[in-house]
Amino acid sequence: MKAHLSIHDVAPDTLPQVAGILDALGGRNGPRVMLLVIPGLDWQPAELSQLRIWVAEGHVLAGHGWVHRVEKRKSFKHKLHGVLLSRFVAEHLSLDEKGICDLMQKNYDWFVRNGLPAPEHYVPPAWALGNLPVLKLAELPFRSVETLSGVWFPQEKAFRKMALLGYEADTSLRALFLKMFNAWNRRRARKGELLRISLHPDDLTLKLAAEILLDCQRYDCHPELS
Repeated sequence: MKAHLSIHDVAPDTLPQVAGILDALGGRNGPRVMLLVIPGLDWQPAELSQLRIWVAEGHVLAGHGWVHRVEKRKSFKHKLHGVLLSRFVAEHLSLDEKGICDLMQKNYDWFVRNGLPAPEHYVPPAWALGNLPVLKLAELPFRSVETLSGVWFPQEKAFRKMALLGYEADTSLRALFLKMFNAWNRRRARKGELLRISLHPDDLTLKLAAEILLDCQRYDCHPELS
């Protein structure tokens, strides 16, 4: 069974952890991965060169917010989302429609400006798209945009539901929740739904680390969304 494999939060200060995950998955003999890059940080030439090396090895770059951080959650919904899921990373939720569109366009332009492949895929931080009508996505340069429940293909006016596995369990409560969540999503995948495996830089040091390697062996992992 196939699974779309991605690593979130690729940033200057997480490159060592990302490299560690790729090594743990088999290095150059391991699966190709989609790398979700946070552009609006202090990227240095050597760090950009590392992204180019990973692209040359067959990995795929995607857009992932701008700074992946908000200083203040602006609405009750945003505060609730932060407590239950995203903490302070869901930057779309603090923006209006124009602000979200500007952020996504700025994200895309950063790759082109830095001589990196233009990303076809975009994932808002914490999968929280925010106050943006789906029809507006067709005006932006990304072929696909991911949310918690699946992936939008705006030009095709299509939405594809996809199961999701996550491992960012830094507390016992989160570990319990994610164990149940992942078990449910594995059942969905067995019934034929497409599957995403979503990794974060520190996951190999957290409470569900062993499940990551088991799942990456259980499924045929690749960076494509099909």
